[in-house]
Amino acid sequence: MSCVPSSCPRGGAATETLYSRETPSLRAGVPSRAGALGGGSAPRRVPPRAGSALEHGQALVETALVLPLLLLLIVGLFDIGRAVWLSNTLATAVREGSRCGVVHGALSGSPTWPDGNANRGSRIVVSASFPFTPILSQVFLGSGLGITLRSSSTLVIEQ
Repeated sequence: MSCVPSSCPRGGAATETLYSRETPSLRAGVPSRAGALGGGSAPRRVPPRAGSALEHGQALVETALVLPLLLLLIVGLFDIGRAVWLSNTLATAVREGSRCGVVHGALSGSPTWPDGNANRGSRIVVSASFPFTPILSQVFLGSGLGITLRSSSTLVIEQ
C-alpha cells in the first residue's frame, strides 16, 4: 500500500513505504527488507571480510612493488637537499673569504689579485670547489657518479 504521507494514518504505513526499496544485505543468507516484504531478491555475494588472508596477500604484494620506488624517491630528495645545503655552505664560505680579503687587503692570506695588487679599487677573487657524491651513487655505482660543486666571489677593495 502506498499513500501520500499526509493522507496516511499514523502508524506504520508511511514508514513501510519509505523502506520498501530493495537494499543490499551486509550478511550472506539474510534476505533484504524488500524480500521480507514480498519483493523477492536473490542472495548476493559478499566481498571478503577486511583482514582476510586474501587482502593481506594483496597488501603484501602492493607494498613489495611500491616500497622500493618510494625509498628511491625519498633518498633522491634527501640527496638533492644535501647538495643544495653543501652548495650554499660553499658559497657562504667563499663570500666570507672574499670579504676578509677586502677588509684586510694585503694582509689577507693568499687570495687571487686579478689587478696585481691589493690597493683601493683593486679586485679580489676567491674560488673554491668541493666534490659531492650522491648517496644513491655510492650505493649502486660505487661512487662512480660525482659532482664538483664550485663557487667564486669577486669584490672590490674599498679601503
